[in-house]
Amino acid sequence: MKKDKDFKYYFEVLVSENSKNVDFDDEKSFCLNLMSNNNLFSKESECSNDNKWINDNDVSLGIKRIDIDDEEKVSLNQVYTLTLSSKSFDVIEPMRITLIAYLKKIGFDSVYVLEDDISSKIAAQLYPYIYKVESFLRKYVIKFFVTKLGAEWWKQSAGSEMQKKTNLRKNNETVFSEFIDNEVYLIDFGDLGQLIFNQSSGNLNKELIVEKILKTEETIQSLIQLKEEVQSNYSKFFKETFKENNFQQDWEELEKIRHKIAHNNLFTLTDQERGTELCSKLIETIDLANKEIDKINFEEKDKESIISNFIKRGEEISTTIFFKELEKSIRWASEEGDGFVGLKKFINILEDKKGYDYYSIRSKLRELEDLNEIEIYSFKSEKNEWPVKNLMI
Repeated sequence: MKKDKDFKYYFEVLVSENSKNVDFDDEKSFCLNLMSNNNLFSKESECSNDNKWINDNDVSLGIKRIDIDDEEKVSLNQVYTLTLSSKSFDVIEPMRITLIAYLKKIGFDSVYVLEDDISSKIAAQLYPYIYKVESFLRKYVIKFFVTKLGAEWWKQSAGSEMQKKTNLRKNNETVFSEFIDNEVYLIDFGDLGQLIFNQSSGNLNKELIVEKILKTEETIQSLIQLKEEVQSNYSKFFKETFKENNFQQDWEELEKIRHKIAHNNLFTLTDQERGTELCSKLIETIDLANKEIDKINFEEKDKESIISNFIKRGEEISTTIFFKELEKSIRWASEEGDGFVGLKKFINILEDKKGYDYYSIRSKLRELEDLNEIEIYSFKSEKNEWPVKNLMI
């Protein structure tokens, strides 16, 4: 579709100040203050006669002071809306961040985004790619499990939590569901990836491996032969097609971007570039696996291994227990540690020491993060060379 020659991108924010840290209290002074910032506007920028607009080549910024109700004047000093507009995506995209950073710097206590055409465009461009990736994996999952496990594959491979979700969502789609088996269409993006994560971890019989090691001669050739023997067709298949291509890491990163789209969040050009890169990489990985399905023959022990990887490895964790354990960790970190609850360490505590199922823990983390009841963030302390993920309520 050809874009209207008069089309503009808009970015609108509302700012409020209640601590009297801002050095001005009218639109004219606000206008002059913004124009003085060389990172926002050039020397050729002009303020309109009514002091409500800044014009700078292809960029315009409207400023409007908002009246405050009398009863709110105790807690609010002044409120403005600012509307940034331009025909150029490349100009306005980075300017959004420069503007809101400056608004905080000059003393506004709160900055709210009211409208962001840039984020809307990025989300609209990203979603078809993510939809394609999700559909591509769904196609692969159905084809793989039906041909390798048979008609009962869903009952054998879907955990109780996953089956519970599909039962609750059966009425979400009533047209196709009358004719098709649509369980895979009713699970979350993360659950779909989990069907692959479970297999990528492998499930070799430890006792058998120990027995083989004890009987193996200590020669290079014997060790190479042992390595081949302990890797079943099934484990080698998932390792070579998914694990070695960092499928889980890429899928979980794309899941976060997908959540941002679903929650109508804000985006940068970096998000778009990274999301597109992840989609391309994941499609390539899934395509490779899809081409190999018909080439590999699984023995009965391979099928048993596939099913066993879906057997619940621990108790599913409830929201109540999750928060109880998290509060314990926060208390310990505050009193005995460095004040931070490391995500990886917290998961290990729940899985190894408390006996909860790993995938149940990951699912609960995603659920609570989506509900904004917990926050997962990266932080680089003096002890760590690289940023680590931490957890907070």
